[in-house]
Amino acid sequence: MNVILFFTYGVSLKEWETSGLLSREIKLYKELSDKYNVKFTFITYGDSQDFEFLNLIDDLQIIPIYDLIKFSKNKYLRFLKSLLVPFYLKKFVNKDFKIIKTNQLNGSWVPIIYKVITDASLYIRTGYDLYLFSKYDKKNKAKQYFYFFLTFIASKAADVYSVTSRSDFEILKQKFRFKSNKLTLIPNWITNVSKTKKIEDRNNDIVCVGRLEKQKNYRFIIESLKNTEFNVNIYGEGSEKEKLYMIAKDSKNIQFKGNVTNSELLDEYIDHKYFISLSKYEGNSKAILEAMASGCVVIASKIKNNIELIDHFENGILFDLELDNLIDVVKKIDSNYELQKKLSKNSIKKVYENNSLEVILEKEYEVYKNISK
Repeated sequence: MNVILFFTYGVSLKEWETSGLLSREIKLYKELSDKYNVKFTFITYGDSQDFEFLNLIDDLQIIPIYDLIKFSKNKYLRFLKSLLVPFYLKKFVNKDFKIIKTNQLNGSWVPIIYKVITDASLYIRTGYDLYLFSKYDKKNKAKQYFYFFLTFIASKAADVYSVTSRSDFEILKQKFRFKSNKLTLIPNWITNVSKTKKIEDRNNDIVCVGRLEKQKNYRFIIESLKNTEFNVNIYGEGSEKEKLYMIAKDSKNIQFKGNVTNSELLDEYIDHKYFISLSKYEGNSKAILEAMASGCVVIASKIKNNIELIDHFENGILFDLELDNLIDVVKKIDSNYELQKKLSKNSIKKVYENNSLEVILEKEYEVYKNISK
């Protein structure tokens, strides 16, 4: 079986490596290759540097778009040139590759055009609702309309369209009237955590993971917890970095750790007792899932997609952004050892039952089989 994976618009293998995501993002495809002998061609938005990663998977073919065409600094010209990419690719991709998959909706116009000119089967995979996020982010109206139109076109062109959360599934089903056999729910996966620690053996610190953007609500976390008895270690980079540094500059307990590899991040989860994510909106959060799988006590904002993951006071804590006081919530949990043990144990159990790599691997391969020609 042969699959062409189109990367998210603008993303390369080199960028995955720089951001620490490479080992995690590649794992699903390596497992599919090893277990089911699936052969992959990666279409990336990188240049010749991406060829460095050919040994990641057996028989992997990598086609970096900006090794075929010249990168344009002007974003509008870059977009227009992307519309021609499918015609370039037709010359380089093996004709036996009859399954196309997207890593995200953003950039899906390229594989949609490629499907039209090759008659391959198209699997649109989305990690979050791009249109809804553009509204939450208050993007300009033109961009919002574009993402709405892209979602509509993708919903018609795809043979299978997958989402990672029940919330996204219901919204898309209602808004875009998917055929019953086309829209499917495949949540994000977590790798098996090879080691863990009892809750009493962990440090009493808090770990936060995610891009330093307004969506993640770090300002609220920092202002609520700075100069308290709990150390807060924040992993990630983003456009809000300097602003957040200024908010935290007078505190002794807030540390910004930048990007690290996923394997290093898993070690950090295991060392920390608490994980906090107070995003204003989310998809099917990989960070929350990994923290739960590692046995952290998770405190997450009470929003639709997080409610799917966390049963309040059973495997985590749902935090009301309008009503709750963060330091009071942390102190309440910190004073209750039995509650900590319960939340840690139950979070591990729930994630491994629903989000283990083995579970998702089977669902992913089933999609390939159903749409293969």
